[in-house]
Amino acid sequence: MGYEFGDLFSFAKTGKYPYQPVPIPRTIQTLIQEEKDEIPSGLSVGERTRAAKAVDSKWDDLEEAQIAIINDGLQEEFKAELRAHSTEKLKRKQDKIKIFWLIKSLLSTEALDAVKQHLLERWATLEATEDPLELRNAIKATHTTYSSGLK
Repeated sequence: MGYEFGDLFSFAKTGKYPYQPVPIPRTIQTLIQEEKDEIPSGLSVGERTRAAKAVDSKWDDLEEAQIAIINDGLQEEFKAELRAHSTEKLKRKQDKIKIFWLIKSLLSTEALDAVKQHLLERWATLEATEDPLELRNAIKATHTTYSSGLK
């Protein structure tokens, strides 16, 4: 069941939806820092300083037209990442609805009645929002038994 929905179904164990970070735009400064981060850590301090200066020098020697092309590429990359993020966000929203109805369909009539009784007037809202996490919480509240461990 979980494979079809990726990591989204992990809410069943964790009690929360997985975090989906929003893309962050990259800049020339980001590229320079990434290049400096690739300098091997095994070098001496002097060698690392020279390598960092070489990176700075390389970027300083670029012409305005070259920098503009790089910036355009970074903007296009960011737009593509935002589109992918939006597509994934929409897919997750649709998957949440599928998961809600899948879980609901697996409940027996008695189990569903217990959940409805527990939620009372909130049941209509839950069914309208089709939130599988809230359904999971209601099922957990009505179907979890606690044991003291004593015999």
